[in-house]
Amino acid sequence: MAPSRSGADLGCRRLSGGWAGHAALAPAILLSIAALGFGQQSTDSADAARLQELCAQADLLSSQGLYLEAAQRYRSILAQFPTCQRAGVYLARNEEKAGSLSDALRDYDAAYAIDRGGFWATVALFDKANACLGAGTKSDALATTRLLREQYPDSVYALRALKLEAQVRGESTQEAERLLAQEAKAAQIYEEARALADAKKDSESLTKLHEVQTQYPNSPAALRAQEMEGHILIRTSQRDKALVVFQALVQELAASAPSSQISSRAKTRIAALYHNWQGRARALALYRELMASSDPATAANASVQAAGIEFELLQRDQVRQRPITDAQWDAMRETCAKVLQLPAASLEQRATADLMIVESYSWQKDAQKLLDAGTRFLAAYTAEDVKKQIAVVHQLVGDELFTRSQPEEAIPHYRWIVSAFPDRREFWPRGDNLARTYFMLWRALRRMGAPADEWQDLGETLKTEFADSIYAGIVRNAN
Repeated sequence: MAPSRSGADLGCRRLSGGWAGHAALAPAILLSIAALGFGQQSTDSADAARLQELCAQADLLSSQGLYLEAAQRYRSILAQFPTCQRAGVYLARNEEKAGSLSDALRDYDAAYAIDRGGFWATVALFDKANACLGAGTKSDALATTRLLREQYPDSVYALRALKLEAQVRGESTQEAERLLAQEAKAAQIYEEARALADAKKDSESLTKLHEVQTQYPNSPAALRAQEMEGHILIRTSQRDKALVVFQALVQELAASAPSSQISSRAKTRIAALYHNWQGRARALALYRELMASSDPATAANASVQAAGIEFELLQRDQVRQRPITDAQWDAMRETCAKVLQLPAASLEQRATADLMIVESYSWQKDAQKLLDAGTRFLAAYTAEDVKKQIAVVHQLVGDELFTRSQPEEAIPHYRWIVSAFPDRREFWPRGDNLARTYFMLWRALRRMGAPADEWQDLGETLKTEFADSIYAGIVRNAN
């Protein structure tokens, strides 16, 4: 016989099920203001070793003058590792060396498009400019060097592009060579600062970064130093100072490179800092500006961040019992839907935007649309990379089914979460959703009259593994 609902079940109804239970689910804002890396997409160690081996084999063919064979190898690498921008650049280089200039120009463009924020993007553009000269198209070469300088003023390749432009026009390269020599000195100090930062010697690193900025104020390294200074200030919880640094960086680039990669990154950091300080309106304005970026990755990130803030604002209004129209909810979901259509949006970004669509129906108190959207989501996403988003949707759907007195249908959703996180680590920031899942599974099993050992084991897990959770307290009081 199922336990009576007069005890634990009724006593905790306010904590789970229905609409109030979802208020603890934080909105899906994934950008960390302390995320400092701008490198290439990571791979696991086995894949990285395999990629390194394949590139070494292709490099050997190229060094032996077997350019067509090397190009074929690099193309094969790209088929297996489509985000390997280096392979894209080397493919084009070997095609160029083999005399296939049209193929090389096409593949330099393709390599550049893989990751416009990566180091190899600057290499792809510079190599393409030289290839354009080889093809006799000076105007294309100059257009490419102009793009390089506008998008990457913080790269040494911007100065190399300046020298190439002087050569194309038949002008003196003396000034460009002077700037390159100066950059070499500035870059050496910058790398020393980077090494200190990596060793968490932040004060010493900041001293070096200031040295770059004062001794070589107009160098690409000075821009990189300013950006790193802002990151260190964030990491050391000096966010007011970091905000000033990033704002100054954006202002410095406003006339010469307003849409550059480094300017977009600085604006993204400013928006994240505003958001962290509850300046949501200012953050939203900046993200909306970045949504129009010519860089697809920047636009995709800004879109998902803007959607998250729109969702937060609606959540805040609902908590404060302010009137919200259906049109406002629809507009927020439309912002999320746009993320799903962006080719550059990552799987995680798409899943995050789609999760907000599902959860919005919970806040809007539209149970059937929640179930419909949740079912669609769970059919669309299965990858390990978005496991935490999948878990939240399982929780939302399970809770609604439980509220409808369908515990037998809710149980598989709760079991999915329990099995997906065997280490019992919380799967969503600033919450106790995993403990709550164990608790809801405990309730559902009790309600449907499952064997006592099943729900008693869950209760013991709650009391031992989640001892400080409110749900563990409820279980103790129920026994």
